[in-house]
Amino acid sequence: MHGEGPNCCTWNLNSSFLRFRHLSVVRTYVSPELDQVITLINGKSVQTPLVNLFHGVIDGDQFNTGKISITLAETISSAKHIAIDPGQIVLSRAALASSMRNHFQGRITNIGEATKGNVRLHINAGETFDVLITHQALQELQLTVSSSVWVNFKSNAVSIF
Repeated sequence: MHGEGPNCCTWNLNSSFLRFRHLSVVRTYVSPELDQVITLINGKSVQTPLVNLFHGVIDGDQFNTGKISITLAETISSAKHIAIDPGQIVLSRAALASSMRNHFQGRITNIGEATKGNVRLHINAGETFDVLITHQALQELQLTVSSSVWVNFKSNAVSIF
């Protein structure tokens, strides 16, 4: 292990040199070519980006952040964290009647560029959600900073750990 500061080191993992930044129980490994990222939480690989990362408590099939309650796909006995992929969130200007279990009304607080031609929005809906949409969707929905929107996502879009 070669140190590069108190929280960053180089490790030889499966014959590949990887870097990690240690954040409590979260470790993210990035290849030297920056083409692969592996995130471990409590030693287990997590396949979701650690965006829309919320801390809270489980109560049956609900995850309570202290500000909002998020419906999970199944009843879980214990977990302290969830994450929601920003690409799995559907925005709407009005409430939707759909199979999605999670619907939160909020306001756009920031609009910025993202990768691959997407737009990144920050939406305050009790918690702050980071959402990716296309430029076309931004224009069609006529979204601007302070627009009222609904944040919608399926319960199986929630990663639990």
